[in-house]
Amino acid sequence: MRKSMLAVLAGLTLAVALSVASCVVTPRPGAVVVGAAPPPLQAEVSIEARSPRHVWVPGYWAWHDGWFWEPGRWVLRPYPGAVWVPGYWGHRGHGWVWFSGH
Repeated sequence: MRKSMLAVLAGLTLAVALSVASCVVTPRPGAVVVGAAPPPLQAEVSIEARSPRHVWVPGYWAWHDGWFWEPGRWVLRPYPGAVWVPGYWGHRGHGWVWFSGH
C-alpha cells in the first residue's frame, strides 16, 4: 500500500511539473500589442506613503498611438499586507504585449 501511494504521488508530481513547464503565456483577446520595444524604464522618486494602507505602483510605458510615461502613484491596498506585482511588456512573436499589473 505504501509503495503504491508513493508511486501515485511521484506520478502526480511529475504530471504537475510537466504541465507547469509547458505553460506558455499568451496575450488575452484585445491585449495591447506593439511592434517596437518600449523605452527603458524611467527612474522615479516616491515620497513617503500616505499611510501603511498604501502601496507604491511604479510607473510604466503605455501605448496610445505612441509611447508615453504613466507615472507611479500610491494606491490603497485591497487588503492588509497586499503587495503590487508590476505590469510588464513581454516579447511575443513579432511584437510586444502589455501584461497588466495586479
